[in-house]
Amino acid sequence: MVLTMLLVQTALADAPPGAKVAAAGHDCVFYVGPKADIGYNHVNVECYWPEVTVAKADPIMSDYGIHNNIFGSVTVSDVVAVEGEYSRVFQVHVAKGIKPREAMLMFKKEAVSGGYKYSWVMDENQPAPTAGSVTSAYDDGHFIFTNNPSGGVKVEYHLLYSPSGRVPKFVVNWFQTDGVVDVMRDLRAYLSR
Repeated sequence: MVLTMLLVQTALADAPPGAKVAAAGHDCVFYVGPKADIGYNHVNVECYWPEVTVAKADPIMSDYGIHNNIFGSVTVSDVVAVEGEYSRVFQVHVAKGIKPREAMLMFKKEAVSGGYKYSWVMDENQPAPTAGSVTSAYDDGHFIFTNNPSGGVKVEYHLLYSPSGRVPKFVVNWFQTDGVVDVMRDLRAYLSR
């Protein structure tokens, strides 16, 4: 609880430009905003997890084929090909109240000072959606895991996502707050096993 309060106090001083604190929990602070040109808000999260190390997180985060085992919102995560420094990954994302969203993503791992960045963008060539699903319009994000000087890791998460199709505002609002909290809770639980 004390760590969460310290994170919130720090967050209020260090919020990304145009963002506001949307939630705090799981030793994370969640920010929403500003709105991007695609019509949706940027989502940013900053966490400090004392029980996780970069060495433990790296083989899990860089195994893109197990994301459906980590995140409850990902039901399929199949590595289709590895092309140089990129892994082509087909994912299916689910959220309450809307049809499944499919995306062919290009994942990349790169070293950063004290850790690694795992980023993704939508592939330029998207397959036709399967029956009952919709192809996402935009999916761009990353996780950064770095050693925390006081132990454990600092985790940064960024997402800019457009689900495509007709999506009720309450679903978008839910995903940008509770849905992202669920993503981070799922990730921490998996890494802490």
